[in-house]
Amino acid sequence: MRYLRIITSVFLLSAFTLTTLSRPVTRDDDKQEETKLTAEEKREAREFIETFRKRFEETDDYTTLSKEFYVKDFLMRLRASDEDFVFTKISDELKTKMSDAEFLEMYFASSRFMYFSSLIYCSKLITKAESNKRSIEDEIEDEDEEDINLGEVIPPDVIALIEKNLYLSRAWADVIAESKGTKKETSDDDEEMNSHEELQSVTSFFKEAIPLMRKSLESQPEPHSWQGIMDKTHTIFQKNEEANNEDILNPHLTILRYEFFGMPEGTRLICVDLLPFHVDLIRVEGKLKVLHLYFAGD
Repeated sequence: MRYLRIITSVFLLSAFTLTTLSRPVTRDDDKQEETKLTAEEKREAREFIETFRKRFEETDDYTTLSKEFYVKDFLMRLRASDEDFVFTKISDELKTKMSDAEFLEMYFASSRFMYFSSLIYCSKLITKAESNKRSIEDEIEDEDEEDINLGEVIPPDVIALIEKNLYLSRAWADVIAESKGTKKETSDDDEEMNSHEELQSVTSFFKEAIPLMRKSLESQPEPHSWQGIMDKTHTIFQKNEEANNEDILNPHLTILRYEFFGMPEGTRLICVDLLPFHVDLIRVEGKLKVLHLYFAGD
């Protein structure tokens, strides 16, 4: 559960101030105009991401989601990248035994769980900041103020599902403890899934948990939507009101100066921050496609 633990220190201080933490690095180029997106490209990127976001939130049909929005060989690139899944660690041996369908399901399900967790976290942080009549920046930087813990973010009915899962009850023992108001340091963030039985049990957990996470988000004080949370957070985060007019999605250009996710040096990426992820887009046959979506702090 190390991912939510670094949301405060990495995600909020980056995404809400419109600073991108992307792994691709832009090639040095004195011709600044060549490293800027056109107004039309920015508009297209915003429209694409908004359509993608809605489908990402709503669908459990991960195969269709992948085919509709991602590059054709995304799964091959994901397998070759040797990345961990958000919220879970899977042994290298088990990864080689996973089918393509299992790989896609774990990638999307764990990412969606992270997505809704982050929205709930931010909603609670907004409520806390408003009740204390402070900016979110002040709320974050106050070392004496107790942070919102994971037991508060993950609702009780999801905690109950975690407790029933043999793998998650070990790997996320600290979250269970925090939900009960106690402190426990016996969980192991590096504990890996090694068997298909564990994989299937965690997949089943996500199927049950994600609708409950969405329901929990909808029970929070307004706003409930991604855009509403981003707009409101950005407004109360910024002390300078003039900054509130900045582009929340902030599409910008990256030109790779080394190979990344199977793409060669010099590849032109359109990068967008989508709470709590960074999304890299490329143009394929004239249309934007997702090259990769990953946690912004990675």
